[in-house]
Amino acid sequence: MAESDNNRKFTGALLRPYRIARRIVVGVVGFTVLLLGLIMTVTPGPAIVVIPLGLSILAIEFAWARVWLHKLRRKLGDQADRLRKRGGNNKG
Repeated sequence: MAESDNNRKFTGALLRPYRIARRIVVGVVGFTVLLLGLIMTVTPGPAIVVIPLGLSILAIEFAWARVWLHKLRRKLGDQADRLRKRGGNNKG
């Protein structure tokens, strides 16, 4: 029984640096993509695609990014519904 506990501690000790490294990598990549998306709001580029992509990457490790992503999806869905109700026909 004590040997099993030691194996769990050893395995946990090995996984901890991996989890920290993964969190750092996901954070750096996610923030970079998100920042590029924010830059694209004032420069030519597909910001409406890149910003949710950055939040999706960050949502892998961070709960706050999941919340923002859900809010963004809800708002984009509401906008799409409004456009559908309008008919999307702008003829005079």
